[in-house]
Amino acid sequence: MRTGPGLESSCAVGSGKVGSSVCRSRWRVASRTGVAVLTCTLTAHAPGLPEPGEPLGAASGRRPGERLVLQLAEGVQVELAWIPAGAFEMGSPKDEEGHDANEGPRHAVRITSGFWMMTTEVRQDQWEAMAGPNRSRFQDDPRKPVETVDWYEAVEFANRVTQAIVEARPDLGLKPTYEVVVEDRLQDGRICDAAVSWNRERRGFRLPTEAEWEYACRAGTSTPFHTGELIASEQANFNGAHVYGEGEDGVYRGMSTVAGSFPANAWGLHDMHGNVSEWCWDRYDAEYYASEAAANENQERVDPIGPDRGAMRVIRGGSWVDGPWFVRSGYRTSLAPIMTFYNHGFRLVLDGE
Repeated sequence: MRTGPGLESSCAVGSGKVGSSVCRSRWRVASRTGVAVLTCTLTAHAPGLPEPGEPLGAASGRRPGERLVLQLAEGVQVELAWIPAGAFEMGSPKDEEGHDANEGPRHAVRITSGFWMMTTEVRQDQWEAMAGPNRSRFQDDPRKPVETVDWYEAVEFANRVTQAIVEARPDLGLKPTYEVVVEDRLQDGRICDAAVSWNRERRGFRLPTEAEWEYACRAGTSTPFHTGELIASEQANFNGAHVYGEGEDGVYRGMSTVAGSFPANAWGLHDMHGNVSEWCWDRYDAEYYASEAAANENQERVDPIGPDRGAMRVIRGGSWVDGPWFVRSGYRTSLAPIMTFYNHGFRLVLDGE
């Protein structure tokens, strides 16, 4: 089917399985890296799929962990999993091993809309296809997560991914969600200071909020890890030389591993514990949970996006260098947005509708 100048599309629905639908479409578009190919694969155990122009994620009957695959450039794909709307207890209880004061009090949070989340951290091949030079320390495999990336770069990357898809599928109605007003740059061209605003009326790729990140990581669990009360070196890339609870000695690999090397959680997300720590949208305040609880009399918080002020941005998930206490679902820390380390990366989300 021809859809317009420079745009080719073909679509087949039906996989031969009852109640299952598959749609594969291919578009050739001009991009900053030459000719890029966007492939959209929707695999759904659902009665219907989005019609042209209908938002991705709007089809009925989506199940947690359902996959969406987009090809960003020739040979480079990004895979996302469906995260359903729901509620959970955010933070950790005081008696949890490794609990820090900034993780409490534990409080009820509701995520009102489902969203797509990358199944792994952004990989180096994805970064190079969309952003250019790769400063990662561990470059022995392009499927490893990109690291040594600051928060501003993560925001700019999200906008670039959105724009690439806008060029391929304008009917989806995506728009870059971030407006970045640069105040100053470093000698290497990276942003040193900027005013970044998030237009929540727009739908495009973005960083997850801290609440979305923890909700997706837990995937319905309330234990220290989505793996349960304990975590082992066979389940995640962290410093297994340190033992959590009644666990056993494990492996310290001393570097990042290929993204997605370890088992996914119940919603299809890999490496939420360890590998590389992940930037979130929110500003950081160690007292945020406590102050919000006092202000709202412990009522359920709906789609929180963090405090209005703060120089630091939230980091979640822990990394290959961290002991198990620092890769827990509730563990939270922060970093200045211009800082980079070779154990910090990020992943993106896309609103469902």
